[in-house]
Amino acid sequence: MTWKQSKLDQFKADSLGMIAVHPEKGETMAMATRSGIYYSVNGGDTMKALTGPIMATSLAFSGNDIYFSSVENKAILLRKSDPVTGSQSDVKIPFLDYDNPITYIAVDQKNPKRFAFATYKNDLYESVDAGNNWSTLLKNGQKQQD
Repeated sequence: MTWKQSKLDQFKADSLGMIAVHPEKGETMAMATRSGIYYSVNGGDTMKALTGPIMATSLAFSGNDIYFSSVENKAILLRKSDPVTGSQSDVKIPFLDYDNPITYIAVDQKNPKRFAFATYKNDLYESVDAGNNWSTLLKNGQKQQD
């Protein structure tokens, strides 16, 4: 296959941390940066800022929604965003120290209420009920006892 360079029109960030591609629409993508979340429906030719200037550390699609994490005012946050309407909602997560941000988010595409995230210090949390309750699977990379 060949690669086509994206124009990244309206992309104003000076960094790139992570790229997520919609699981069914390959031209729809989002990028996590030190300047916020950027979104595109045309393979990155035109980018749209979904957030203000925040330190976005990870993101993942869940259907048409995007889960993303950020570090704001020394707090680690997880949010769900509808990129079409711009609406955002907070997802309650276990307390994370400022130096332990979320580095990866995974969503079960067959069951969007089930998702997990990993942190810088190798903590792993999973929710099976859309973030209402969390199980700690790993702490500092070590399996937790049931």
